[in-house]
Amino acid sequence: MRYLVFFEQGDTNYSAYVPDLPVCIAVGDTLEETRQEISEAIKFHIACLQEDREVVPKPTSKLPDQTPSGISAEFVNVEVSEAQITLPTSAIKPLDVVALTQDIPEHNLKRGETGTVVEILSNGEAYEVEFSDGNGQMYKCLSFLTSQLKVLHQEPISESSRNRNPQQKPLPHNA
Repeated sequence: MRYLVFFEQGDTNYSAYVPDLPVCIAVGDTLEETRQEISEAIKFHIACLQEDREVVPKPTSKLPDQTPSGISAEFVNVEVSEAQITLPTSAIKPLDVVALTQDIPEHNLKRGETGTVVEILSNGEAYEVEFSDGNGQMYKCLSFLTSQLKVLHQEPISESSRNRNPQQKPLPHNA
């Protein structure tokens, strides 16, 4: 498999990220060290996905015609069993409300927490999800693979459900 990797030169180091594996990043003191680190990070990430029987995103990114100054792009070859690579069939859309299917301890998020999809990444294999508090203030915005999310389907309350208990008093607006 050939995954596209972007390398960025910082003031004192290099960083690398893989668009098709949104959580796969690496940092090194030199470009060569960063190449080695990202190769290992890709292999480790794929091995973890396979061990957990999760979807291994198929590489779909293409080499850009040009990149901004200080950023380069190249393909990294990784040995992966083709049988383990699948494309998700989920139909998650922007503004869908989703729940996490697993704990994300590094971000202090628990299974079942809900957020809103704000962007589709990697051709629908990953999503950027915004988490907000009770006042509507965003407190986290992170990327997740399809396998880490479950869409919560919503339907409007029917008129018959609203009128089921006519003796129930409406809640005050400040409740």
